[in-house]
Amino acid sequence: MKYYEFIEEINQGKIANTYIFYGDESYLMEDALERIKKELFKTGLTDFNYDLFYADTFNSKDILNIAHTVPAFSEWRFIIVKEAERIPESEWDALTPYISNPVSSTCIVFKADTPKRKPIWNRLKGHAQFVEFYPLTKDRLSSWIKKWIASRGLRITDPSIHMLIDLAGNDLNTIVNELQKIVLFLGERKEINLEDVNYIVGDSRLHTSFNLSDAILDKDLGRSLEILSRLLNEGIEPPAIVGAIAWQFRMALKAIDMKKSSITDTEIMKNLKIPLRDMQSFITKALRYKPSEIINALERIHATDIEIKSSGRTKALVLQSLIMELTKKL
Repeated sequence: MKYYEFIEEINQGKIANTYIFYGDESYLMEDALERIKKELFKTGLTDFNYDLFYADTFNSKDILNIAHTVPAFSEWRFIIVKEAERIPESEWDALTPYISNPVSSTCIVFKADTPKRKPIWNRLKGHAQFVEFYPLTKDRLSSWIKKWIASRGLRITDPSIHMLIDLAGNDLNTIVNELQKIVLFLGERKEINLEDVNYIVGDSRLHTSFNLSDAILDKDLGRSLEILSRLLNEGIEPPAIVGAIAWQFRMALKAIDMKKSSITDTEIMKNLKIPLRDMQSFITKALRYKPSEIINALERIHATDIEIKSSGRTKALVLQSLIMELTKKL
């Protein structure tokens, strides 16, 4: 059973007596455990009916005694056994008869930090519910991020999601950590945009994206194509690259306008949310161009974004064509 299938069952109030969780997406596992607990103990009476064990202190006799104990002031008793992949075979031998004929008021979850089923579990097929926890696909991850944000009364743009995934990867612990920092950074605002992701999540790969725009502003075709190749080899999606280029060109246009208004570089940095390490070089290069030149570049970037999303042409070639045009025209 997949994680999202498990969630559908939980939402319908369907609880199995025995689960075996396995996989390498630890955040989803912990989330699943909390969902079971909330479903079992809607009244909040968990203290007398919840037990947690680890493999190094595991004893099948203790588990079985608790499993057979009538729950106190509740319909359910809940037992979690973590590090289940380390449970000795002899202990599984002792547990198998119970798992084949469990107490109806007890739910036991064996949580295993292993990417594959252990052969010894085959004997439990048909008696225990196996749930696999693997990193979400990009589509499901994007949807998950949107729901996480929406549950907090906020919104996030699609390009921001793409950039976040490209930078943070698909590990949910990492993504949630970055999202929490972004939410704190938002203040009173309700929507997360590229600028926020850029400022908060920025790492070496994002800095490489910044270097791409920097090379384009320098009219350095060779360096631009080299950086593009590196980004594509790292698995960064073309729409995210185009979004990063567009964002930095929009910031260049804003920098030009702000300098004309005699705004200090420090204030420009705060307003544009560009890392301090890049600010002075960025402003210097932006001021080499007229606003009309930046606007023309943005129009070309927008056309490329549409082509990447709708054309059958190879995306890498579309990006290369964009860079060749920008390094000539700017």
